Formats: sequence, structure tokens, C-alpha cells
Amino acid sequence: GGALTLGGSGTASGGFAVGTSQDPDAITDAVQIFNSSLNTANGALTIKGRAPDSGAAGAGVHIFGLTTLNSGTGNISVDGRVTSAATAGNKDGVVIGEGSSSKVTLTASGSGGISLYGDASSIGNVLSGARYDGVFISQGALIQTAAGDIQIIGKGGGGNLYVSDQNHGVRLESLNTSILSSSGNILLGGVAGGKDGSFGLYSGGSQMYLGRTDAGSASGNIDFVADSMFFTNSSSIRLQAGTSGELRLRTWNTGRDISLGTTETALTATALGLSSTWFAGSNAVFRPGFSHVTVGGAGVSPVAGTGTLTVTSATTVRDNLNLRMEGTGGKLALTNALTVQGASSAARTLSLSAQAGASGAGLITADQLQLVGSGDFSLTGNNLV
Repeated sequence: GGALTLGGSGTASGGFAVGTSQDPDAITDAVQIFNSSLNTANGALTIKGRAPDSGAAGAGVHIFGLTTLNSGTGNISVDGRVTSAATAGNKDGVVIGEGSSSKVTLTASGSGGISLYGDASSIGNVLSGARYDGVFISQGALIQTAAGDIQIIGKGGGGNLYVSDQNHGVRLESLNTSILSSSGNILLGGVAGGKDGSFGLYSGGSQMYLGRTDAGSASGNIDFVADSMFFTNSSSIRLQAGTSGELRLRTWNTGRDISLGTTETALTATALGLSSTWFAGSNAVFRPGFSHVTVGGAGVSPVAGTGTLTVTSATTVRDNLNLRMEGTGGKLALTNALTVQGASSAARTLSLSAQAGASGAGLITADQLQLVGSGDFSLTGNNLV
């Protein structure tokens, strides 16, 4: 096997294939892969596409139909960009699955990793076009590695003036859409493109899995990185994330606040909202079994957060919990009850780490409490530790 690159040539394209409205088959996607099988036999597979520079709709990279991309122990890299608005229709960075009910599979074995990057963030407040997602994965698509890492980063565009649909950074939808790895790390990072109802990370499908399935196992870490997240979790209609490794939730920007316990859906929200129902209960998104859950920090390559992390509603976390705001001025506010306890009251540890300390009268329930930081800690609730 050998490396395979699908892209463009010449200085103007920058290595990207560029979509066009002049295609005789009316295909405006820069790279479109439909009902196909690509196997590089351990060679790297690279795909780079830029949506049309004109007002035509189309994706940077569009993979759909009964399609399999298999790189063996090589890496898969997909990069889709949007640099101009559409006069009508969708114009997304990377689209996987949409356009057919058949299943798309991206798979790598051994240490082979998978990277998806979709960027429509250069499209500001436009007056045309329907949707500008960064990365959109749906229709039961499967993205899977053995020991290699999976990184999916999407940046939406389009603004809030006209666009009819939401502009998510990374959007997951449809029954059985899954992102799995036996021992590799998985990172989802996203930036919303504007418009109320748009999120950096969004999921809205049923029985979707991240890390492992019900019957599977996973040991890598799972990272969610965004200033806004929303995961639909009514009954089985939800994303389910699980691994024996660590779950890490952090903002995209260092100064962003975090609300632990409630969602934040307004475009004007100043905090990343993390619903209490995502952590515990029959409809939990984050399935118990993580070695630790860490909330705080910022960026794809983590740095210390400088905002305020507030427990805004009574919240239960079933695994060991770290709350961290370790940058200059970073602090914790425990204004509502926080329970860190496994099923049947199994012992769990709560660690609070903040440069400017922590305060609040919310009831803390945990087997052990660790306090780290240079500021004062004033926790005045009738705590059970």
C-alpha cells in the first residue's frame, strides 16, 4: 500500500480541490465520495476540499452512500473549508452521511488515527445560504480506530442575520452514528457560527455512541472542547459517551465561564452550560465508569481557565470529579448542591483547584475532598465529606 491524497494542485488552491458550479454533472462539492471503497493498505489517506469560491452551494468534502475509507495502520485526514457564502442552499466544511440512508465507515487499525477538520468560520453575517456547519456527521456513520486517536474539529459560520438553519461547529445526528476507539483518545472541538440555537458541539440523534457501544470497551480519554454545547437526551434519543479513561470538558476560550448544572442556549450566553441530566440518571450522556471527570481548562491543547465555574443547579456526578479554574483569577462558586458519589453510594473523590479560590453554601457530598490553589476556600454548606 501507499499514501493517497485527494485534493487540488496549483498555488491558488493551496492543495485543496475547489468546487465549481460549472461541473457537467452539477456536482458542486469540492470532493464528493459516493458508494465507494478506498483502501490504502496501511498508507496515509488525505482528503482536502474547498467549497465553491462562487455563490454556489456545496461542501468542502462530502462523503455519503455505502462508502468505506480504510487506511489500515495509516492515518486518515479530512479537511474541508468554506470561504464564500452561498446564494442558496447548504455550504459546509465536511459532511459525512447526509444525502443517503446508507452507512459511511471510516476506519483505521493499529496506531492509525483519524482527523476531521471543517471550517466555515470565515463566513460572517451573510444574507443568503441555508446552513454553514463545520463538520456534520449523520445517517449512522461509523468513525472507528483501534489504538489511534480521533480528533474532530469544526467551526461554523454564517452569523445570525439571515441563515435559516443553525450553524454548528460539530453536529452529530441520526440513529447509530458512532465515534469509537478501543484505546485511542477522542477529542471533539467546535466553534458555533452564530444564530440562536447554534452550538460549538451539538448532538440530536438516537442511540449514538462515543468511545464505546453498550457491549464494547474503551480505555482512552474523551475530550469535549467548546464554548457552547447541547446534547439532546430525551429517553434513548441521545449521545452516550463512555470509557474507562478520563472525561474532560472545557471551554474553547480561556476566559469563558462554566455553568455546571444548567444548559445555556442563548447566543448571548457568557458561560458554557453543562446540564445536570448529562451526568446522572436514566438519560445520562456521560455514562458512569470514567476514571475521572474533569471540568475546566480551555483549548484543544489544554491551558488553564481564567473564568468562574459555578454550580448553578443541584448536580450528581457518578465518578471522581475535578473542578479546575487554575488560570489567573479563575475561581469556583458552589452555590448549589454537588454530589460526587457512585451508584449505591460508592465512594468518590471531589477535587477543587482554583487560582482565586472557591466559595459557596451549596451542600457537598463526597467521600473525600481535595482543595488546591492559592486563594481562599470558603465552603459553608452542611457538607457531608
